[in-house]
Amino acid sequence: MTTRSAWIDYTGELPLIEGTLIRLEVDRLPAGHDPLPVWLWSSATGLPGEDVDLRWQAFSIAHQPFWNHRAHA
Repeated sequence: MTTRSAWIDYTGELPLIEGTLIRLEVDRLPAGHDPLPVWLWSSATGLPGEDVDLRWQAFSIAHQPFWNHRAHA
């Protein structure tokens, strides 16, 4: 975070921000591109599995038009 513009001049100890970090991976991408993981963060803590699923599925649905466009570009 120290390289981000909002934190560049910050000299104190960086804050601890609680939440849930979700890593998404896919086996393959269209056109043979190498897949990189996508990281999602939620401010909610202690999420049960079904709530984690709900968040990555919402992300996937929200970005589907982008991915479809990129796959056909």
